[in-house]
Amino acid sequence: MPDEQTDRSYRVEMLGWFETIKRSFDPLLLKGRNRFSESAGWIGIWLVRLIIDELNKQIDLLQKLAKVNEDGFISAISTIYRLRSSDFLFNTSDLRVITDFSLFEFADYHMLYRVCEHGTTETPRIIDIDDPNYSHYSSVQLVQGTNTIEYATSDREGRTVASYWIELPSGRILIYNFHYDSTNKEMNAIIEMKEMYRYIKGICMHLEERGLLNRRGPHHAAN
Repeated sequence: MPDEQTDRSYRVEMLGWFETIKRSFDPLLLKGRNRFSESAGWIGIWLVRLIIDELNKQIDLLQKLAKVNEDGFISAISTIYRLRSSDFLFNTSDLRVITDFSLFEFADYHMLYRVCEHGTTETPRIIDIDDPNYSHYSSVQLVQGTNTIEYATSDREGRTVASYWIELPSGRILIYNFHYDSTNKEMNAIIEMKEMYRYIKGICMHLEERGLLNRRGPHHAAN
């Protein structure tokens, strides 16, 4: 199995290959232009330029996803070592994988009780899903709907919240919320990866097995 350094080298090599393809397009444009009449040639160049623009967008997305994936791998490795530590380092702060977060438990038919959070400023301790003041929350929409992921604009300006529905083997239902900048358009693709969902759920399962998923009221994950 390749080590972390080798895996990182593969990702760098892949992105370098895409960059080489992009740089190769410009000289090819001139050759293509000279093979057609003036009008047809410009139409061909315009079409190729559209392709190049889309390729640039895809390269940029790949670069950002590679960086987030690398951060995710590092987080996963850290969590594994913290799990086996005799110092009992593993705790709810390990739920901060790629963004700030909040974690709620759904119970009593219509209540969401905050278990922990990290990096949020306006996350309530208790949410009544029947209260219209909370109807715009992604966590409330998730509970009241049929999706496994919901998105909503946060009460905090410029922030988006995405929510996971997580059912633990014990039967407890958790709502995990990602809190992130709305300008980060690539985050949705990362959140919707099934591997990310399984990773978050796995951490929750380990936390519950250790008795660390308690309703802590106003306490923070960092405490």
